[in-house]
Amino acid sequence: MARTLIEQDELGDAAGLIHTLQDDPNLPKRLADDLNDVNGYLFYKQGIYDSAATYLEKGLTNAATKQDLARAEFLLAQLYEQTGKFDKASEYYNKASVHTTDALMDIHAQMNNAKMKKGNNEKDLDNGISNLVKLSKKDKFEMYRDVLFYSAGELAMEKPDTNMAIGFYNKSIQYNENNVVYKNKAFLQLAEIAYDRKAYQESFRFYDSLQAGDTTLNETLEKIKDRRTALSKIVEKIIIIEREDSLQRIASMDPAARDIFVKKMSKKLRKERGLKEDDNSAGGLTDMISFDKDNDKPRDLFGSNEKAAANGIFTMPLPGLKDLMILKRNGAAYQY
Repeated sequence: MARTLIEQDELGDAAGLIHTLQDDPNLPKRLADDLNDVNGYLFYKQGIYDSAATYLEKGLTNAATKQDLARAEFLLAQLYEQTGKFDKASEYYNKASVHTTDALMDIHAQMNNAKMKKGNNEKDLDNGISNLVKLSKKDKFEMYRDVLFYSAGELAMEKPDTNMAIGFYNKSIQYNENNVVYKNKAFLQLAEIAYDRKAYQESFRFYDSLQAGDTTLNETLEKIKDRRTALSKIVEKIIIIEREDSLQRIASMDPAARDIFVKKMSKKLRKERGLKEDDNSAGGLTDMISFDKDNDKPRDLFGSNEKAAANGIFTMPLPGLKDLMILKRNGAAYQY
């Protein structure tokens, strides 16, 4: 009846029944473990995890099978972890790993135990990180490397060492095949780190990489949308500023240095596109753009862009450049 009342959220009535049974001298000893189980569940439902762990531990002998015992020990370890008693948590993760007949529970018990720390000092955090990295190298944990590296990143953030955390979050994404929840977690952490560092373009890229359909993001979805919208506007302006700065630097070069720079750029773009260099063609940027002081009059580079030539703008569809770049010299503008 007490358990039924707990399930119905009638916690006061359930507590009254439990206290009546605890004070009953005639309660059979064989029911003591059942009472501890129910009492622990009552505290768990109220979020009082330390008391829940106390009564659950008393009721461990009530487990009917080895697997039931392992499940109780795993839950007990989680409760102790929640309350910051990491030694006790580690003890029961180990016991759950030994007693379980479920390979998946064994893996998660070992993974959770690897990140246990005895305190918040840097040495304990490093030990936890080292344990997680060691597990990631074992074939048994190959399918869980994304979770292991994400957990290592979380511990690195507690140091705090954001550079180390970034490395682990990137590895988590690298080894993540179809775990959308952990992939989004890693992207979100990277986005927030970049935002705090004022690396707004990088932050926007990570926010933009978040995948839809992840219900774990529901509580922060509005914040994510607002930040992503704001970042898109900031990034747009940053791109304009960087482009103009680049063009000013190019325009300020002496003609010989500028020709060399443009030729190198052309070679790089051709390589990225997979095109071969053709010395006999007029495909190089230096062949298509002249910076001769005596040749200020705009020319149509391809014999068909009359409007562009009339406006003093030469358009060249080079691969790999999505944004417009403009070179101005003596009143003429070179756009590519």
